[in-house]
Amino acid sequence: MQKTLTFFFSSLLLLSTAFSQVVINEIMFNPYYETTPGDASTYSTDDDGEFVEFFNAGQSDVDMSGWTMTGITYTFPSGTTIGAGKYLVIVRSKERFKAEYNLDSNYEWGPGSGNGALSNGGENVEVKDANGNVVDAVDYDDEGDWGAKSSGTPPTAAAASADGLGPSLELKDFAADNSLPASWGIVTGAKGTPGAVNANFNGTAWTSTGGSGGGGSTAGGGPVRTHAAGTWTGDTSPMVNSLNAASTDTNYWQYFDWGVAGTAATSDSMPGHYEVNQNSVKDSGFVNVSYSTDVKSEGTGSMMLDVSVHGTEGWGGYAKLQHMHPDTANGFYDWSKYDTISFQYHMPEAASHDQVLELRFNVIEYSNVANPTYTPADGDGGATLGEYYYSFTAPRLGAAMSGWATVDIPLVEDPNNWDNKNGFNRTGWAGISGNTTFDTDRIKGFAFEFSGNATDRSVATAKVYIDNITLKGRKTTPYVYFNGKASPADLGNPFGWGAGSSSTLESVSGAGVTSETNALKWTMGGDGWGVTGAGWNINPNHDMSYEWMKDTVQFKYKTAKFSGNNIRLQYEAGSGKLVKEVDITADDKWHHVKVALKDFVYGDNTTSGFDTTKVKVFQFIAQGSGFEGETMMITEAWTGSPSFDFVSPAVAENVDAIPGSYTNAVVWDDVTGEFGETYDVYASRTPFVTASADSIAGADVVALSVAEGTQEAYHDLTIPLSDRNAKWYYAVVATDAAGNKSKVAAMTSPVSNMARGIPTISLAPPSGFKADGDIAEWLSSGIHPLEMGVSTNSMGTPKVINTVDNDDDAYVKLYLAVDADSLYMAADVTDDVFNLDKTGTWYEQDAMEIFIGLYDQRGAKHAGAQRGVQPDYKFVFFGDSAFVEFGTTTGLSHQSYVTYATSAVNGSPNAAFEFSIDLDSLAKINSDSVFVAKEGMRIPIEPTWHDNDGAYEGNLVMSKNNNDNAWQTPGVWSHTYVGRYDGEVLSTEEDIVASTFALERNYPNPFNPTTTIQYSLGLAGPTKLMIYDVLGRELVKLVDEYRPAGVHKVTWNASNMPSGVYFYRLESANFTRTQKMILMK
Repeated sequence: MQKTLTFFFSSLLLLSTAFSQVVINEIMFNPYYETTPGDASTYSTDDDGEFVEFFNAGQSDVDMSGWTMTGITYTFPSGTTIGAGKYLVIVRSKERFKAEYNLDSNYEWGPGSGNGALSNGGENVEVKDANGNVVDAVDYDDEGDWGAKSSGTPPTAAAASADGLGPSLELKDFAADNSLPASWGIVTGAKGTPGAVNANFNGTAWTSTGGSGGGGSTAGGGPVRTHAAGTWTGDTSPMVNSLNAASTDTNYWQYFDWGVAGTAATSDSMPGHYEVNQNSVKDSGFVNVSYSTDVKSEGTGSMMLDVSVHGTEGWGGYAKLQHMHPDTANGFYDWSKYDTISFQYHMPEAASHDQVLELRFNVIEYSNVANPTYTPADGDGGATLGEYYYSFTAPRLGAAMSGWATVDIPLVEDPNNWDNKNGFNRTGWAGISGNTTFDTDRIKGFAFEFSGNATDRSVATAKVYIDNITLKGRKTTPYVYFNGKASPADLGNPFGWGAGSSSTLESVSGAGVTSETNALKWTMGGDGWGVTGAGWNINPNHDMSYEWMKDTVQFKYKTAKFSGNNIRLQYEAGSGKLVKEVDITADDKWHHVKVALKDFVYGDNTTSGFDTTKVKVFQFIAQGSGFEGETMMITEAWTGSPSFDFVSPAVAENVDAIPGSYTNAVVWDDVTGEFGETYDVYASRTPFVTASADSIAGADVVALSVAEGTQEAYHDLTIPLSDRNAKWYYAVVATDAAGNKSKVAAMTSPVSNMARGIPTISLAPPSGFKADGDIAEWLSSGIHPLEMGVSTNSMGTPKVINTVDNDDDAYVKLYLAVDADSLYMAADVTDDVFNLDKTGTWYEQDAMEIFIGLYDQRGAKHAGAQRGVQPDYKFVFFGDSAFVEFGTTTGLSHQSYVTYATSAVNGSPNAAFEFSIDLDSLAKINSDSVFVAKEGMRIPIEPTWHDNDGAYEGNLVMSKNNNDNAWQTPGVWSHTYVGRYDGEVLSTEEDIVASTFALERNYPNPFNPTTTIQYSLGLAGPTKLMIYDVLGRELVKLVDEYRPAGVHKVTWNASNMPSGVYFYRLESANFTRTQKMILMK
């Protein structure tokens, strides 16, 4: 009799930051013991001896408070904890358990009748966490493969078993799939081992470091269950429509208002759920639908078609019944995983005319229909039919049929297919030319057409039954990661990660197995975590449910040096991750790796939740240490047996840009004849001189992997300090579904538009800088801060993660400066209450986080944090503590090369932070290049304020692309500049238009004897610019007149002045500001 104890692995239980795993480890469901010790003739099988044992196979304690068991009704009390590597036993009777094992049990669900018991014949028990998620599953039986049923009655039974003679069911390995009979066993003569290692245990012993295996991403990943990710549960012959009865959708069969083909039909035509040839007359051309329960091939019914075809055309006539996907705009049927479409038909009575009517099953494919909601009109070229594929059933209808005929049509297309046994034919009689490819994942609809060859205006009729429209021949779908030339469009750009420095994957031309093919160069990132990896996010996700139990993944690699232990392949889907370790041979020769997908096991701190229908990540991960900076070439990576397309797509056409408010909308026309392609968009201040890939090497990336049909991307325009006009060229590169890239399609003339002036990094700190928490020197310095709040920020689009109420709740001004020695920062934070709890996690407190890259960022942004010549850093200011991450996490507050102070007081409003760090010392932390600031550098930066008003509320961030993932990728950071210029392109331009008032720092400073003073006027008006000495006496009036809005420069020649400190002051109707300068002769 089946007995079920069900604990499904439906979700990953994360009760701490470490790995947790609670396992059903031992079950006593039918105990036996002697009532008179030593007298085998006296025995009892009272249920009070039952117990269930749990084992925590993870590396951290698990809180089981509020967990529930059903079948035996029990809720674990508050405070229930199972320690790492520990056992927890719940019994029916503590007294009976103590007498039998001389042990105290943890919990008791209740002795005696009415309190539940593990039924000897069958049981369904679940254990759930406090949120109702099922945690673990065991499905066992007292018969069959479990071998748990005794062959007699105590004490004369032939063999001991778990079902009545004492032994419990014991799990042989806590890392095994405990839903399988083979994973369990009994020990004859024993009565179980509650609270101890099972007597039949044959796995890897638990250790506090986790043992080996499992492929965890941190040291001590630990053994994990190796049960399969899932098996194919779909139908290898799914029904498209059983045709047992009429659809509840009254428009399942398309309604044609005009009844016949075209709006020029004769006035006596009759509309209906069918279409007939144009000159067919009323009552002579039709397909009337009904359903029969008496005539059927299988199921409960079939569709009966009463057909009449009027042969009024030079080629004959037709009558058609057509179905279109109900989601007009976005819906498609995907038949690509099958090789055949099938239906059955039966004609119990002879047709009115022998060999006149031909039954056709036609398919409507929409891979190139731009507007699926289009209303048909005369002369539209068949747009609503998309690509129209015919099939031809032989022979034509004639004599009565005694049985059902099955029509199997291969889902392939060939212009020579005139018999449906060979597939479909895109004849060109109807529909559009499209991309000339039969894309079976884009089926919009299908039709049963009865075509007549009589041209004498005769009417041919027949009564035909149709049944069981079915897909057949489930195929394994190959998935390509790198085909020896490129990666397909659905993978996008590869990601990388690592401790300190991230792994990268870069395509290298001619580096493949042959000189005609390419390879991916995997440069391995930092090894501080014991792992580093690179791979792809898959969008849309891959449905590998059928493939998982049948297919393999394979790739080729070559490396001259590998210092790690091995690499692991890792798939991610749902909440689970499956891994497979691969040993590496470092001999600088190509090696071929081929692994069955079903051999992957759970790893990376997961034990459940892998959804084979939604595979979202594939990556390569190096394990061990010493591999940082080493390289491995990888090529020809795929599953199954794919065929490859190495033909580059045509270029996008009509690339243009439409100016907007501080943004340009880049537009283009998609490549005709492609499906599933994506587009990369680039910007440059100088023309793209060639159509080769070299012309985009240094260009700015506007957008990557823009989906087909979008045909636009937005380029936000910025410039240092003040608004000004800027000219941009744009280019677009198409990537087809196979990963082939087109040549560069570029604008030949630039578009001019106003760029937003943003605050920049000053090339000198404020005079008298001191990290004391008082930012007065910054306020008077003329250095403009980056600002971010709820209502505004310097980049133009405010962004809040979770909740920040308003600008009074949180608002940040961030000042930045750099010189030859140090990097300087100051933050002026408006906060209604500064809240800091050092016992909590820092990122849920009031804290300032500043991501910054100390390099000139041109071209594509970093996918992950980098080290070396282009290092990325994360600085955190947390009360009186400061530290830096990305690489070696290093506390900074008390370092000799750092000055840091804050005015923050817990419980009080507002705060200021001041900080400086020696650039040489910063570089030494991770052996990075020393940053040397140059005017015109573009610096990636992303400030983030974490707001806590007694409890964590949310974050203020700068970039509109930051979805709380700036810590994962610099790709979402914003940017600023060093000094006044963006590179060298605008260094001599004077057509600057200011939107704000500003008095800039003079340059040079100190000076001898001339210096330049620049100021900006947001509004025209009377303006004064004066020079004062240290006693406040006015010495020179440089400007005293009406000045227009804009940016202005004045040069002061102080050759007749003595060395010393001077002040210059700007006064206008709406603005007054004073700056200091030093004349040094």
